[in-house]
Amino acid sequence: MILISDDEYSIIDGMTMKKRLHILFSAGVVFFVLPFCFGNTNAIYFQYLPEFYSIKSSCSKLVEYEYMTISWTPEWKYDVDKEEVTAFLQRFYKTVCVLAEKYKSNMEILLLKALLEHYQYNLDIGDFFESVGETIQKAKALNGKDYRPGWILANHYFNANSPVEAWKEYRAVFLSRCYNDISPYFWDDYAKFSLMAMMPGNARMASSYAGELFGHTSDFEKTMGGQLENTFVTIGGDADLEDKDVWDFYRYIPEQWLFLQSKLLGISIEFDEEWEDLKLMGLKDSKSYFYVLLGPEKGLGDSEVHYSISILMFVASETIDLDFVLSRSFSKAKGYKKSDINVSLQGATILEAVSSDVYAEQGGARTIVVALKRERPQWPGIMIEKPRVIESDEGEEDTRYYVVNKQYIRLEEPIIYIILLDSCKSIYERSKTVFLDFIENKLVIE
Repeated sequence: MILISDDEYSIIDGMTMKKRLHILFSAGVVFFVLPFCFGNTNAIYFQYLPEFYSIKSSCSKLVEYEYMTISWTPEWKYDVDKEEVTAFLQRFYKTVCVLAEKYKSNMEILLLKALLEHYQYNLDIGDFFESVGETIQKAKALNGKDYRPGWILANHYFNANSPVEAWKEYRAVFLSRCYNDISPYFWDDYAKFSLMAMMPGNARMASSYAGELFGHTSDFEKTMGGQLENTFVTIGGDADLEDKDVWDFYRYIPEQWLFLQSKLLGISIEFDEEWEDLKLMGLKDSKSYFYVLLGPEKGLGDSEVHYSISILMFVASETIDLDFVLSRSFSKAKGYKKSDINVSLQGATILEAVSSDVYAEQGGARTIVVALKRERPQWPGIMIEKPRVIESDEGEEDTRYYVVNKQYIRLEEPIIYIILLDSCKSIYERSKTVFLDFIENKLVIE
């Protein structure tokens, strides 16, 4: 079992702060400190606000003040007095609340209301954390196809140090439509979030989309593009690596999310803490594997019977065909035949085998093979990365500074994955249920 340590992140500061908004990139002995900010006035179509001309000047001032309000800061260092900004937000919010009540079917006024609640939350004006979510839910109810409410809520959650909730909202947005149907400002925000949530693959994708849609290099790309690319280390499939260099075992928030992951191999496995007999191999002779022994289940004669799930990974070439590999290892001569079992893994071939000679005391062996071949995706990491967070001590609110270390990126070569259930007739149906749940709900292969 490979446990990740806090040392990997080089936590070098623990200043008492309300929200975590800083990250460090390591480049030799130089560190780049990034106090990223998130703004949402780009998500609002001001011209469609009700009674716009009566609030036009306030909208302009909101944009003018935005850089001071889009994130919480422990010390006010702006030229404008904080009291002046606070008073403006409170006055404008009262006006917007009246308009929101009067024009309940107007999307823009609800988004503006949520934004003002978010900014007041950032400036510690009242308790607005829940209010933002409530206002956004009303906006979503107006038009479930409009992605902007989720965008605003995602930024709010991340500024409030709730990265898992933020990630779910961001992800719901970009999985719901083509990337070029989304504002480049969304992608710019998502790039910043992904970087700070330790998801560099997602940050690289979002930064590229932002630049493409802006038609020029985004500010994020200008600032962080080079450092981001330098975090990725590319190696060939013929390298020999220890298991600790290939597999990463760590916990996400909420606590029940426990993952075993290999970005090098493009695979992530949701880990069950009851798994005790686990074996892993790094990368040797262009191969790797995952193995877990499960059970026991009640077999024949009140015996206790175990079964196993394995994943064998082979670095392949463009010319090696999956059917060729299967015909050599799982041929009809060895008792394998095509199965009528269905799984959601795209392009998977499924075989089954029955043997009366093996595990004869339990009615014979039953084996399921799920095999697939994957090319390297355009954006490695985006399907298996999730926000990584180190929790503060209970009751402690602080900002932590992290170093983003270099990491292996997905192998250039195609990879063949062979997922095996090794069971027996007496416990076949129970083990099959666990196996299919493992594939559908615990396993992600890019």
